[in-house]
Amino acid sequence: MALNFVLFLMASGFGIVKFNFYKYVFSLLLLENIGVTFDHTIQGGWFVSVLFFVSLFYFYIFKYFDKKYYNFYIPILVILGYTYMVHGTNGAIGAQLQIIGEVFNGGVIQGISAMGLGFLIHEFYRYLKTQNYIETLKSKIIYTLLEGYLLGFVVYETIMHKIHFKNLLILVIAFCGLFITFLLQRGYISKILNNKISGILGRYAYSLFLTHGFVIILFNYFYVKKNTDILFNHPYEILGIAIILALIFAVLVYHLVEVPAGKWLKKKFFPAN
Repeated sequence: MALNFVLFLMASGFGIVKFNFYKYVFSLLLLENIGVTFDHTIQGGWFVSVLFFVSLFYFYIFKYFDKKYYNFYIPILVILGYTYMVHGTNGAIGAQLQIIGEVFNGGVIQGISAMGLGFLIHEFYRYLKTQNYIETLKSKIIYTLLEGYLLGFVVYETIMHKIHFKNLLILVIAFCGLFITFLLQRGYISKILNNKISGILGRYAYSLFLTHGFVIILFNYFYVKKNTDILFNHPYEILGIAIILALIFAVLVYHLVEVPAGKWLKKKFFPAN
């Protein structure tokens, strides 16, 4: 978040972007999307703010309440949260800045619901692991078909196609099913994707999530706007270049900023660990 602040501040000095210092104060304090702001500043910053405060919320629930209590209340939070999201956004779910019912922030509701759902998946997975399962060729094929369908559905309906079904909660349900099958690793697809390469790619996800917006802005300013004919004649090539540049920048940020900063902060605030 601090790096984004510096990058956009520098870009504003060259007239590439508009920079509002006061808005970025909310981002740096992780307050960008908990209900006290009107708009987004850093691409993906809303997610970081929500993740931070919702993580604290669940941390204290797990630490100070017995499991018999939060096993009862968390499913209620999940159901109520997604009910608010579905009806408050007319099925769109992703209205992070929206205040639903004059009180509840859409991003916070989404965070509480999604993280609570993650806990329920964890508990369901633990239960499934205690059940007897005999692996056969038939079961492998069935699980592989299920993994393939769910993976294809999620990728197609989120990246390659605009889903026409009004209630986007169907995507959450499909992803939960995909997540569970990948955890169980009973099909060939989940087994193939469980490798070191997938782990290596995953480590750059956070940097990519927070910096790709800045890369795209620069690419658009220095190249796309000056070569509009190329954009219209070769849109897929331009998209591919933008993705590659964003990935390269994310890798650099991870190794030059995220890892060194993380080590320094741990040494500074948690020397015993």
